[in-house]
Amino acid sequence: MLSRAVAVVCVVGLGVTSLSARAEEAVRPPSDMVELFVDRAETYIRAGTEQGLEVGDTVAIVGDRIGDTDERRTIGSASVLEVWKRLARVSLDAAARNSSGEKHARVGDARASTSARKAPSEGVPAELQGRVWVSGVGPARRIVVHNTGDTAWRRCDVRLPSNKHYVLEGLEPDASEGIMLFRFTQDGVQHDLPTTFVHVKCANGEARFPLSI
Repeated sequence: MLSRAVAVVCVVGLGVTSLSARAEEAVRPPSDMVELFVDRAETYIRAGTEQGLEVGDTVAIVGDRIGDTDERRTIGSASVLEVWKRLARVSLDAAARNSSGEKHARVGDARASTSARKAPSEGVPAELQGRVWVSGVGPARRIVVHNTGDTAWRRCDVRLPSNKHYVLEGLEPDASEGIMLFRFTQDGVQHDLPTTFVHVKCANGEARFPLSI
């Protein structure tokens, strides 16, 4: 009789443990979903270079759960403005900013896009060879892009940290192109960042060049 009672207690105990484990699993967030918070009027997410994020990446912003499922409704997106090891400052788009309720960031898609951006195309260089500098004063001020490599650049997007860009059709080896500052046009969310680099992405490679302006 005593052994039967002990067996019942063991079975009940296992059932409670199993239910507790399932409940814990149900509330555990997906591995690619991270906290979003605001500090001193700036918005941050708890993900950074360790998760593959870079300045310019876009992450999805999700809100409340959909019904009784673990899936969350996508309410908008955010652009990465600054990034550290496990933290990033972001700018929410209008949809995410105006949405009420809880908010989280999903970084899985950003990791995938970062990996795709870094993967070199077959048969082409992974990184462009070149340098940039500032020339002129006042209205004549321009950013000069110089190709120091042996391969011509083709169909290039020349982008500043602010997200202003200029489309450069091509640049031959050992050739330079001076781009007047007013020719850079805003493309997407404006980033309030100092102009410390120029990112050049061409059909046959890309690179980020330091700049002092």
